Amino acid sequence: MREALRSLTSRNLLETTRGTTGGTFVRKIQVGQVREYLEMSLGLMWGADEITVTEMLEAREVLEVPAARLAAERRHHVDQMVEAIDRETRSRGRGVKFREHRTFHGVIVQAAGNGLLELMTDPVFHVLQTRFLDPEVPPSFWAVVDDDHRTITEAIREHDADAAADALRDHLVRLREVYRDPR
Repeated sequence: MREALRSLTSRNLLETTRGTTGGTFVRKIQVGQVREYLEMSLGLMWGADEITVTEMLEAREVLEVPAARLAAERRHHVDQMVEAIDRETRSRGRGVKFREHRTFHGVIVQAAGNGLLELMTDPVFHVLQTRFLDPEVPPSFWAVVDDDHRTITEAIREHDADAAADALRDHLVRLREVYRDPR
């Protein structure tokens, strides 16, 4: 029993206090904790040959394509998408360019208005970036990404859920070529 309590406490799931009003209590879970745990777990699963880059990319499609559909239906955050595209277009270099690319996708998921989608997509996206992104992506490819993002944003602005979902799906399929499994 003590070992179980120690294990749960080390995962920040329980909190123990001493004194007359003390005891062991269930802690409120923070979204950031869950996100970090998912990201760490996905990284460990990849390292243990439990998941592949293909599975990670398929998961992105399963999560982000419906998010684009919801974003178009709700038409939230369009201005933030446009701002992200503007920063993308002006940015130079792999790190900055990818950060802005990630921001764009994050805004789409936020625009869907579903916190659980945000919680699940961010760790997948981060593991793909840190472990699988090809370091030699040519600048011409990023120009295509920028154009894809404009197409997706326009569909969302026009309230066209089918076009937004189709454009994001096509975009994610195109992105497959920039991810490599380094094993």
